[in-house]
Amino acid sequence: MVTDAAMRMALDDALNQLPSAERMAVTLCFGAGFSHTEAAEALNLPLGTVKSHVKRGLEKLRTRLTTTETLASVGSQAHG
Repeated sequence: MVTDAAMRMALDDALNQLPSAERMAVTLCFGAGFSHTEAAEALNLPLGTVKSHVKRGLEKLRTRLTTTETLASVGSQAHG
């Protein structure tokens, strides 16, 4: 079983592994609640670039977090 604290730590680790542009775009859009347009203005990037950064960043986060959950559940089954 993956705890909330473990998921937060896994999310922080996964975010830190993203390239900075993707991390900033994802953090602004999902962490701070910015629209893509607001994030583009804040980052001084074209809207399409921000959308691409968010899409790629989310895909990488999903992959890393799914792997983390899978590894944690296997580990807990082995110890349970």
